[in-house]
Amino acid sequence: VGETFRNFPIEEGDLWIGDRAYSTSGSIFSAVKRQGDLLVRFNPWSTRTFLQDKRFGPKELVRKLKQERKHVPVTFEVELKEKSGDSVKAWVHCQRLPKEKAKEQRAGYLKRAKHKRNGGTEEGLYLAGWLLVLTTVSPDLLGAQECFDLYRMRWQVELVFKRYKSLLHIDELRVKKGSRLAMIRNYGKLL
Repeated sequence: VGETFRNFPIEEGDLWIGDRAYSTSGSIFSAVKRQGDLLVRFNPWSTRTFLQDKRFGPKELVRKLKQERKHVPVTFEVELKEKSGDSVKAWVHCQRLPKEKAKEQRAGYLKRAKHKRNGGTEEGLYLAGWLLVLTTVSPDLLGAQECFDLYRMRWQVELVFKRYKSLLHIDELRVKKGSRLAMIRNYGKLL
């Protein structure tokens, strides 16, 4: 099963934060249709995004970002479109990474591209130097910097779970799903 917001009980007023794997049109629309809001790492290759009725893919995003000379967050109001014709308003917040971090991210991108034997793309290499997040929450309610801060906090939670898995082996559950024994075992591991 792929990572998608379809797998979660999203309710009206919820704000769900997800990584790049959740940045697909299908996943996003499954949450929006249930009145939930999202903040995800933006993947311009997997999300049908439009800016002023024109496709806003990786090439267009890079072209717009290259016009930005300041080191301040850039926000684009976009429209997400589903194949069925449904659409939703969203915002893409972009922040240039510090030089050393951008260099590290681009090296990682090239390494992954070499491993996949596809060489990567010029756009992918450029965008590796940016933090890109997409949200369905208006900038009036949740500004760009707040979005970046929330997304970084999500990563800290992710690191906690990685530690639980490596130190406590919490991912090696040897009981039936939903059993009381599973709950007791996990609480015991956490204590």
